[in-house]
Amino acid sequence: MDVLDHAEPGSLCCCEYRNRRGERAHILQCCCACDELDQAADRLFRGHLVGKDSIDEVLSEIDDRLRVPGLPVLLGGIGGAWHIGVAGAAPWVVLPALLTVGAMSARGLLLASVALLPSLYYFHRRMLRIRRRSSLLMSWMLASIAYETLVYTLVARHVAADSPIMPRTFGTPLAATLVLFAIIKRTEPTLLRSDVADASAALSRAVRCAVCGTHVPRYDHYCAWVDEPIGAANHRAYLGFVTCMLLTCAIGAWQLLSYEGRRWCTWQRVLYANESSLLLSCGLYGAAVGVAVGALLVHQCLLMLAGRTAYEARRGVRRAHDAPATSWLVHLRDFRLQTASLATPSTFAVLLRSRCPEAQAGGGGGKEGTE
Repeated sequence: MDVLDHAEPGSLCCCEYRNRRGERAHILQCCCACDELDQAADRLFRGHLVGKDSIDEVLSEIDDRLRVPGLPVLLGGIGGAWHIGVAGAAPWVVLPALLTVGAMSARGLLLASVALLPSLYYFHRRMLRIRRRSSLLMSWMLASIAYETLVYTLVARHVAADSPIMPRTFGTPLAATLVLFAIIKRTEPTLLRSDVADASAALSRAVRCAVCGTHVPRYDHYCAWVDEPIGAANHRAYLGFVTCMLLTCAIGAWQLLSYEGRRWCTWQRVLYANESSLLLSCGLYGAAVGVAVGALLVHQCLLMLAGRTAYEARRGVRRAHDAPATSWLVHLRDFRLQTASLATPSTFAVLLRSRCPEAQAGGGGGKEGTE
């Protein structure tokens, strides 16, 4: 979430904000005087088509008005309402709706499976037309974790009846995923921490992220799922996050599908009787996400063994260590020396403070990354 406050700090109350025109507005005015929506409705009533530009204007206005009250200044906030936008709100509605449709019948499950990726791609492209940096995929990932955890909680006591340790095998990687996600979000990617042994090599591979506009040492890529550029400061945390996410998806999907299989589900009933359930829908969704996350982890490991970043592989950048005779052990050593360690006091201390304003400026110079 972003705080879009262009006025002086503390000049706005917790429910006020500056809209995209620079005007002072209140969150209770979210349904008032939307000229863009009125113009689009007039065109529809007159029998005219609404163009893409008009739809984008309406979405931009809705995106600007979707906010929640922020923390008052007296409680440590900076004043102003927090921006959520369409990208932050849509996944929490669309994803449960698709999984619910998949739980109605086998045909609904097929329909939800077919509609999932196109709907995600459509919303993502639409959000990029409104904002250069969209939090849609990150919100989708958080909504997936929340909804899968909610469904798992509903059957946790039944799963625990078979083996009391099974809920812990799901909860442990889930908790680790959330902790590592928080570390990635709170770690400033533009800063080169003191525990990076080969700082000069990390700086020589720095690139300016095209999405964030920041100069990232040992830039790997911009990850839309965590809405952060991945570099020397957070690459190890990112690999740990992807690994724990894979374990969470795999264990959760296996336990949900196993329980549902023992309860009633057989492929004959799904295929021939047109039956489905919420556990089956969520279990298959978790398995599909696990396959995608596993492919991402394999890709990252192959790049690490080859001694290249995702940016260098995409742009065809070759380095001295890319010679065929170079051992993969050398590349692993370089990765260890050029990235910050995961569990250090500075890593956890950064969770307790906001990002440095001077780091947000991103520094100067460097190569330009493309996403």
